[in-house]
Amino acid sequence: MGNSRSRVGRSFCSQFLPEEQAEIDQLFDALSSDKNSPNVSSKSFSLKALQNHVGEALPPEMVTRLYDGMRRVDLTGKAKGPSENVSQEQFTASMSHLLKGNSEEKSLMIMKMISATEGPVKAREVQKFTEDLVGSVVHVLSHRQELRGWTGKEAPGPNPRVQVLAAQLLSDMKLQGKDFWGPSGWTMTVTEL
Repeated sequence: MGNSRSRVGRSFCSQFLPEEQAEIDQLFDALSSDKNSPNVSSKSFSLKALQNHVGEALPPEMVTRLYDGMRRVDLTGKAKGPSENVSQEQFTASMSHLLKGNSEEKSLMIMKMISATEGPVKAREVQKFTEDLVGSVVHVLSHRQELRGWTGKEAPGPNPRVQVLAAQLLSDMKLQGKDFWGPSGWTMTVTEL
């Protein structure tokens, strides 16, 4: 049997308060009206629009990871791959999961930011994401002029202090071939470097 409200896929309900949802909608409107992104409908936005909006506030690699994570959100359960651009529904779901979601919702969004494929992720992907995340925190603090203690210019390339801190954060995890159980029984299988 069933009823007319049955549907394949996951249902989504924004966790934002009405005033917060209004801000999310305004942000989406600003992103989707970017004039430097031709060939994009007014109901979606491109990576270029997000990059233009964010500017120097986040490093480019984290902006790309965030964008890729948003476009990998599949609200219908029928998508064969990531969408070309980010729709309003994908944007709202992503922000709701990242900013207001429970640990499972946040974890799933982070997994979408780590890897382009479903299933096992490689330890080096987790390591690289962690380095990008730590580097982004340093970048944001520097951008806000709140960085204390880590002053001075570094040589181009990966910051060795960021790599050491990322390695330290991951040191307690035994990554080789282990399954990590998350909330509600989902797993993240990490394979060798």
